[in-house]
Amino acid sequence: MNERSFLVVGLLFRLHTHWEIENFGVGNGGQDVSDIKIELITEADYREVLEFELNNREFLRQTVPGRDDDQFYQPQNLRSFYESQLVAIEQGESFFYLIRNRIGELAGRCHLYDLMRGARQKAEIGCHLSHQHSRQGIASKALHLLVREAFDTHGLHRIEASTITSNIPAQMAVLRLGFQYYGMSEAYILLNKEWRDCVHFAIVNREWKAKR
Repeated sequence: MNERSFLVVGLLFRLHTHWEIENFGVGNGGQDVSDIKIELITEADYREVLEFELNNREFLRQTVPGRDDDQFYQPQNLRSFYESQLVAIEQGESFFYLIRNRIGELAGRCHLYDLMRGARQKAEIGCHLSHQHSRQGIASKALHLLVREAFDTHGLHRIEASTITSNIPAQMAVLRLGFQYYGMSEAYILLNKEWRDCVHFAIVNREWKAKR
């Protein structure tokens, strides 16, 4: 682990400790999420999702893998990508949701993916918002609903989240929900044609319920 990595880990530890001491969101079961909702994608949502992807192309490429490839935005490839998500939902492999605000606008997308059953009972979570709806606290609320869905509806035991080291807002969002930092991986994910370091967080069902 290089010097930069140690600095990131130290910062996250201090942030998490401060939040727990100040009760700033961590474990706060009273978080009001009534102004947003998440819903599984359907065939009928395709046009709206297509517009979301195209309108936020430059914004999403900063944090979402694969969005730096122009081929991704070819109509047939976008359609194939969306259909593969519908199939994954049907087969119980991953679950893809739309995030809507209080007036029904599509604010972003969140998902449970790499779902494992058997002895693991775990999945990873991800979330990305439109440029218009970022930095409004929507991500934390959407992830709250997503984690609750993962534990209560899908019966999972462990939820994990990974972010590139520079994505501090995403790290803050999961820490506020009670996730614990558990490690870092160098050159972990290819983003904008560059291998990026990632930090990893997790929470298990009993910890989630104890903090609510």
